[in-house]
Amino acid sequence: MDHLYSQKYNAFIRGVSLLTIAVGLLVIVGWIFNIGFLVSISPKFTSMKFNNALCFVFLGIALYILGTGQGKMAKTTWFTISILAAIFIAIAALTEIYLHFDIDFGLDELLVKDEAIPVWGQAYAKRMAPATAIFILVVGCGFWALKSGNKRINLIGQYSLHVITLLSFLAVLGYTYN
Repeated sequence: MDHLYSQKYNAFIRGVSLLTIAVGLLVIVGWIFNIGFLVSISPKFTSMKFNNALCFVFLGIALYILGTGQGKMAKTTWFTISILAAIFIAIAALTEIYLHFDIDFGLDELLVKDEAIPVWGQAYAKRMAPATAIFILVVGCGFWALKSGNKRINLIGQYSLHVITLLSFLAVLGYTYN
């Protein structure tokens, strides 16, 4: 019974990871080819930034790798997940430093120039929102905690990912129902 549950759980994880990758890639395509409806749910909402979409792709890949794992994973698998987590932690950390200390690393428009005109009330029109950066930081740290040999740290990593999942779901509900 546990094996069947594990297979269904891993299939669900892989599905969610593929959806995450697809959303990230669609937003990246939207930025590259200047297709507005791919970068924003609605014109009245702030667009998903290119860096955020890139983090979604890396996060989805790491999650997919986790979803294909059976039992103990090889060191190379954890190394790959760690590298991906380090990339999105770095992007999010540099964004937070920029937001709080006004040190511009040029990361926000390194690959794609954001030509959007800031709309009144959208404080972070040309960069990732602080809450998004914090979520990405927590997810990256959660992935690192999962590879820990310590059960408590592993459990903290699992719970942090569950909290981020719940908060992300609430954000989607907020967008859906205004």
